[in-house]
Amino acid sequence: MLGREEEFVRDYERAFEEHLRNGRERSAARCGFWIGLTLMFRGEFAQGSGWLTRANRLVEDHTQECAEHGYLQLPMVEQRLAADRPDEAFAHATRAAEIGQRCEDPDLLAIARHLQGRILILQGDYVRGFELLDEAMVSVTSGRLSPIVTGLVYCSVIEICQKFHATGRAREWTSALVGWCAGQPDIVAFTGRCLIHRAEILILDGHWDEAGREAGVASIRLQQGPSKHHAGPAFYQKGEVFRLRGQWNEADAAYRAASRLGFDPQPGLALMRLQQGHAQPALSAIRRALQSVDDMPGKLRLLPAAVEITLAVGSADDAWELCETLHDCARQYSADAVRAAAAEATARVLIHAGRAAEALAHIRRAVAILWDLRAPYHLARMRVLTARACLATGDTEAAQTELDEAIRLFRELGARPDEAVAGKLRVTMTATGSEVLTPRQTQVLRLIASGLTNPEIAGELGLSQRTVDRHVSDILTRLNVRTRAAATAYAVEHGLIGMDVSG
Repeated sequence: MLGREEEFVRDYERAFEEHLRNGRERSAARCGFWIGLTLMFRGEFAQGSGWLTRANRLVEDHTQECAEHGYLQLPMVEQRLAADRPDEAFAHATRAAEIGQRCEDPDLLAIARHLQGRILILQGDYVRGFELLDEAMVSVTSGRLSPIVTGLVYCSVIEICQKFHATGRAREWTSALVGWCAGQPDIVAFTGRCLIHRAEILILDGHWDEAGREAGVASIRLQQGPSKHHAGPAFYQKGEVFRLRGQWNEADAAYRAASRLGFDPQPGLALMRLQQGHAQPALSAIRRALQSVDDMPGKLRLLPAAVEITLAVGSADDAWELCETLHDCARQYSADAVRAAAAEATARVLIHAGRAAEALAHIRRAVAILWDLRAPYHLARMRVLTARACLATGDTEAAQTELDEAIRLFRELGARPDEAVAGKLRVTMTATGSEVLTPRQTQVLRLIASGLTNPEIAGELGLSQRTVDRHVSDILTRLNVRTRAAATAYAVEHGLIGMDVSG
């Protein structure tokens, strides 16, 4: 738990020998199991396998059932999963659970139950699978398990929740894991991955400063451990924070670091290339990434970005095919985040095809889910999408309202690239004759351009200063500018005043 794994293994080796000398084969076998598992986690598979075989030999001749028989089923579960034999893996996990129950070993039972759930989810039985994960987590959060098993089950359950976009569960269990780690200030084991999971949730929640810090600490901590490649996802999350803020150089460096550690930096890198205006390289990258995965978690990770990038390049037929694949995934696994992504992708394709009125229903469906998921960045993007649909159907007032709120949210988050895109869309609306400002706001802007202060404008128009302050704030937001001088320049450029105010 302190991260001193070399000492852990040496101490358990001594305990193993001492138990053997005193005829305690079961205790020796349990030491051998933990040595083997630790070595396996570190990537030392030959040595780990040797210790597990040695432990198994010590208990296989015992006719009386013991918990150690169950523990030694667990490596067989992982071996069968690696060999793509899930039915056999489930049988081993079930036997381990039954032994854990009969021997009243809560650690063994929790590990086995969570493995059963994980296998069922991988086989597509999501309801039963998550029920078993929840059951295992009740034991974890009750404090009945040993620290090592608590950390192992926490990390594994959260990982499967993240993979299959079970966002509510991932947020709940991540919060519990963070609390557990915080209660043990000296803990090192599990905290690196814990921070990665937390960074993912914080990005979704819009707390990007905190997410960047957590991912940065995780990248340092994991690189100091025996399995440095585990730091790859931490660098990817750092890259995501930089990308969302338009810090291209920093994002590129983080994505490259993730790649060096064996973690594919997609779809983030491809989305960044698209935002930078390099649509064709973005398309090539996302296509390559899609071709390299054949499992549903991998597809779910890539498909929403693939639809967006493919539409940007103009291949509507390919985008629709990708959208159908995403809908197939949503039908198989009805997680809220997946259904929201499928609805958003459909809306994008429909708007691109000139069917904006149909798109609005899909947008409403996605927005309802995203409100429940508490995802402000994605909600802001949906407002821009709504504005596009409204423009296409002639509802310019609704489009302006949606864009105003989207720009405000992007500005709060620090999402500069998205704020710029929304601002350009609003300028396009103005260029095509759509009014950005209300008549009263236009009147206030003319007085701003003439050099009047807010109190003077209030006196001129017979309004309260608070009302004028609100009008000025709305004008700056709607024009996507930050200063009164920039608003004045906009007024001159668009002919909103009939006088030269340059002096």
